[in-house]
Amino acid sequence: MSKIILYSHQDIAGENISKFLKLNLSNVKIFGTDEKVINLNDLPFEIYGVVADKIDLIIVASRHKSESALPTLCVHSPGNFSDAKLGGNERTLSIAPALYIREAIIELKKEKERQPNLSKYDVTLEVTHHGPTLNFPLMFVEVGSSEKQWNDLNACEITGNVIKKLCDTNLNKEKNANIKIAIGIGGNHYASKFTKILFCEDIAFGHIMPKYNFNEEMIEEMISKTIPKPEIALIDWNGLNGEQRNKAVKKLEQANLEWRKV
Repeated sequence: MSKIILYSHQDIAGENISKFLKLNLSNVKIFGTDEKVINLNDLPFEIYGVVADKIDLIIVASRHKSESALPTLCVHSPGNFSDAKLGGNERTLSIAPALYIREAIIELKKEKERQPNLSKYDVTLEVTHHGPTLNFPLMFVEVGSSEKQWNDLNACEITGNVIKKLCDTNLNKEKNANIKIAIGIGGNHYASKFTKILFCEDIAFGHIMPKYNFNEEMIEEMISKTIPKPEIALIDWNGLNGEQRNKAVKKLEQANLEWRKV
């Protein structure tokens, strides 16, 4: 099995993170692409040229951009619940590696607490959004939210170190039987409620669907494209309207997936 670290030469933060990704692991390959990663329709051809066995994780080192320009370290998997304005395919998700997403967020939080110069950074899950929508376990680890942070070499180094730890760790359900695998429904883009729950409970989130992009028809794909298989869905009850709650509960019960409101 192989792990891939991917970044774009068009991405300032990705380029800076890549400077700290020197690895001596035979099963890990690092690739820089000239194209924006969110626009990829497939993996760069050269990856298939050197990876002969199964790809079990792709980590994208990336920038996070927002108008707020708040310092942010964030993690999410890609996919589109509706249209595909930011790459990928419409109404299609990539595979979300829940245990690795959890590990990344926890390690970023630890680094923030250890490093005084990261004190202004928020560490958070983001909801599932943008492309690419590849049929691989795929996650983004990002530094944001403006050019100032993309050029913060300390933040980029910390992010690179976390990515290296993920590559040097094999996470599976057998070794993490105490951790419950979940999907999240509701809330805002930064999934603050689900992030707090992750820090307080033995729970790992795969795909997260926000209120602004609610589409009950995508819940089944959230379940099928989260690994390991989800055991529960958490619903941000106040982060949905009444109609959305009813539709979500109906779909989850049809899928025989346990759920609870938070």
